[in-house]
Amino acid sequence: RRRHFSISDGARPDNNGRGYVLRRILRRAVYFGSQFLGAKPGFFSKLVPAVVETYGDFFEEIVANQQVVMTVLAEEEAQFNKTIDKGLKVFKKKAAELKADGMSVVPGKDCFFLSGSLGFPLDLTEIMAEQIG
Repeated sequence: RRRHFSISDGARPDNNGRGYVLRRILRRAVYFGSQFLGAKPGFFSKLVPAVVETYGDFFEEIVANQQVVMTVLAEEEAQFNKTIDKGLKVFKKKAAELKADGMSVVPGKDCFFLSGSLGFPLDLTEIMAEQIG
């Protein structure tokens, strides 16, 4: 819902300002939807019609911008799915190496590589590290 309203108001996922916040929220939702709910790739933009149906009578701009919102969400989700696939592979490999060495903390240099080189969000690295112990 928040993403729909933000995009209808002109925000776009970006690396700066409100666009950065929007991107982080979107990517976290996509991660949890796919990893914990078993949602298929592309699921996120398909939620837009339900938001329009629920709130469209009160907020005309979300009806007028429905297709734009769906397109922006679909593009951002597709881009993130590529990022997350690469990041998960690297993270799982590194986590297995750390566990084999008896370590339980992901070194900062590995977190930086995931974030800086692969675009894998630091907050997701933290969450996944907590999950594996």
